[in-house]
Amino acid sequence: MGNILLTLAVGALGAIIALKLKIPAGAMIGSMVAVAIFSVFTGMAFFPNTVKSAIQTVTGAFLGMSVYRKDLKEIRSVAVPAVIMIVGLAVTNLLIGFGITMVSDIDLVSALLSCTPGGVTDMSIICMDMGGSSSTVALLQTARLIFVIAFFPAMMTFMSAHFDKADHSNAAEEKEELLEEQQEEKVKKDRSLKMILVTLGFAAIGGIIGYKIGMPAGSLTFAMLVVATFNVFTSKAYIPMKVKLAAQTCSGAMIGCTMTMNDVLRLQTMIAPMIIIVVGYLISNITLGFFIRKVSNLDLTTALFATTPAGVSDMALIASDIGGDAPKVAVLQIFRLVMVIATFPMMISMVVKFFG
Repeated sequence: MGNILLTLAVGALGAIIALKLKIPAGAMIGSMVAVAIFSVFTGMAFFPNTVKSAIQTVTGAFLGMSVYRKDLKEIRSVAVPAVIMIVGLAVTNLLIGFGITMVSDIDLVSALLSCTPGGVTDMSIICMDMGGSSSTVALLQTARLIFVIAFFPAMMTFMSAHFDKADHSNAAEEKEELLEEQQEEKVKKDRSLKMILVTLGFAAIGGIIGYKIGMPAGSLTFAMLVVATFNVFTSKAYIPMKVKLAAQTCSGAMIGCTMTMNDVLRLQTMIAPMIIIVVGYLISNITLGFFIRKVSNLDLTTALFATTPAGVSDMALIASDIGGDAPKVAVLQIFRLVMVIATFPMMISMVVKFFG
């Protein structure tokens, strides 16, 4: 028990430092790095795997509460781009994953999850379920997120300015109206203890169902779907940010415990996989963006930012700054996140069974 509390304390300290430094997914990354260092140099780090399903359930609940009824209505107008995006990202995921296995000694499960366009926390947790190296996944996913957020928007903005001459005036007006409506919905959320418990109750039901079914990341996927359904009909699903940060801190601690000196020595071998992931997604992003513009009524700015594998709010805000349709970017990004988490683990599991 003493080692668990000590590990949590180290993880919490790392999370606080990372959040202060504004590092992406700071709570999880900071906790993971701090506990990993603690584990490598002392061998005392310990965190029970029995809480894995609980962490998945809370993570799924947070994803679910970001889905609103307006998102479902809006997705009808971008159905074709949404399908193209998911198919394109699935193909990209497989190509990059197999490419990573060719240039490194990373196993296929870890390679495929390392380049899956989902969240750092989500993919690392899912990796635990599927028997891969969660520390490898967390490291490569973090590198992907940092590079995408740091460099992709500038490149997307440059291409939009040179290749997209469309008039965005109507889109801008619609964008502002929809963003205001969604903001009003969020403000109206009942933040009482009762609603928090109700949301956690629905998440727990979904988490238990997913756990019993035994599918990869089942607790996360079903908790997300149940809470999303509840929020679509009521717009009242709510869990405080502190709960999410606590879950991310625990997740980071659990991953950090698996880190050994051998993993540290392997860091230099991660350079080639990182380059493959970044270059692969840059090519995919540009290809999908131009193709979606050609077969739909979306402008290039919106298409490029909608298919950028990064955060929903980050891409929507950046797109709105340069004249893109922020609501459509947000809807497509949410759709990407939900579909990736709900379907990609099963796809990866089948691919690994076939080639393994």
